[in-house]
Amino acid sequence: MRSILLASALFFAPIAASAGVVFEIETKDHETARTETMHAYAEGRNLKMEIAPGQDRAGPTHAPTIDQDHEDMIFHGDHRKEMIFVDHQDKTYMVMGENFSKDLKDDLEQSRNQSAGILAQAMGNMTPEQRQKIQAAMGQMGNARGNAGINPMVEQLRNQMKPKKVRVVKTSNKANKAGYPTIQYQIFEGQVLVEDVWATQAANLVGGKEMLSVFTKMAAFQEELGEEFGAERSSWMASITELDGRFPVVGHSYEDGELDEEWTLKSAKRRTLDPADFEPPSGYKRRSMGPY
Repeated sequence: MRSILLASALFFAPIAASAGVVFEIETKDHETARTETMHAYAEGRNLKMEIAPGQDRAGPTHAPTIDQDHEDMIFHGDHRKEMIFVDHQDKTYMVMGENFSKDLKDDLEQSRNQSAGILAQAMGNMTPEQRQKIQAAMGQMGNARGNAGINPMVEQLRNQMKPKKVRVVKTSNKANKAGYPTIQYQIFEGQVLVEDVWATQAANLVGGKEMLSVFTKMAAFQEELGEEFGAERSSWMASITELDGRFPVVGHSYEDGELDEEWTLKSAKRRTLDPADFEPPSGYKRRSMGPY
């Protein structure tokens, strides 16, 4: 019996040791003087960034930008390789996978077909003169699309995903920040300073290596998506993946040369996480990336 118990303990020990990691990050908006808190959860290859209940939906500078309609962002770095944006207000979620570009075009095509059906029904009740005017206008729009060589909505998305060239500069500045020994890095877009971060060796943080690993995987995934649209890597990607194995614990973002936001890692803890934490809540509806 003792040997059975011992074998069971040895078998289950690695499971307990692989509990997830939770980082609590506090941000301060210098324009409004408002302080907010968000959490990042990591376990294995999965990551979830969650805004605390009652807080505005905004993340720290080094996090990917999330639309105001989204409260949670989930990343699956396993075989699924996808990002999920969850809107708790509408109880919906949107998935960006490896086939994001194709999925987007398919959704837009479906939206156009729906619009065409609605328009055809409406045109059935029009006079011949009215129908002729509508058809002429649609012909002009089709020519504009053909000259552009791409759907205008996809072209707009491409333009939005094209930040300026990003470079990271390691400074000689060292200081104790958030309770950790750190070194300062500066992130530039073109010649403009957009961020500076104070980073410590990932091993100094509880679960730091695990958190850095999954953030790096997500950054690489986002970069792959960006390549589909001819986009450069963003400053937040650089502030995670180009810090020589360090993880940022304090950061500042700048806009027009002025301090815009600062954020601080308040705690790093291990916690057993439910696999459901990395999935959209039950009952939420998946929505397309198109307008319908």
